[in-house]
Amino acid sequence: QAVAGHTCVRSGSSDVSLEEVCRCLHVDQQTGQIKPTNGKPDKTPCQGPEMYFGTGADGALVVDALENLKINKFAQVLQTTTKGSNTLKVHPINLFGRGQEVYIIQMKGTDAGQSMFAKVITVDSQNSTLTISAGLTFTCTSAGTSRCQVVTVPHYVNVTLKNRAVIAGAPWNGLVGGVIVFRSRGQVNVGPTSSRISACGIGFRGGRYGAELKEGGFQGKSLYESNLEKENLSCLYQSR
Repeated sequence: QAVAGHTCVRSGSSDVSLEEVCRCLHVDQQTGQIKPTNGKPDKTPCQGPEMYFGTGADGALVVDALENLKINKFAQVLQTTTKGSNTLKVHPINLFGRGQEVYIIQMKGTDAGQSMFAKVITVDSQNSTLTISAGLTFTCTSAGTSRCQVVTVPHYVNVTLKNRAVIAGAPWNGLVGGVIVFRSRGQVNVGPTSSRISACGIGFRGGRYGAELKEGGFQGKSLYESNLEKENLSCLYQSR
């Protein structure tokens, strides 16, 4: 496996364990920076904990016949924050704690779709401000119709879904939502009885669709495919 320009040689099965990856890495617990342990730190080390499989700090997740379990929490970025900055003003602030991993994503406007992972270094509740482990890789714009959000990232030991269980995301409400993100240190098992991880219908609002619309519908907030079969193929991970 090649990490930050350095090569880690491994043998054995094709399954890569956390221990095998981290054998070649050092994760700075204060900054979240990841560097090789061979004594030759890369000049541009990977920022944040995004290059490994998680700590397992949230334990094992077993979902048994519970529909639409939502595992993420969302905060709106309150003001535009320029590329390179490592502080974000967010609401609500009480979702976050020191050392937690977060996913920052521009949902609408300039740089829409740009995203990054980072680690929370400090939480200033009085000023609703997060300090993160790395400078933003894009300008996080929250003005006019532009929207940027910060999403919590659970770290599980293993994830198991059975008996038609579903992990679903919180629907986009115009400010936050529309994302599912987590890490699993071990396995992600989606059972054989129609269990699934589904993001169907949680994104931008679709256009109207129906028999009375002779031309096939109108575009809404995004292009949305109404055909259920195609929808299932495109927006969920499902065991059939």
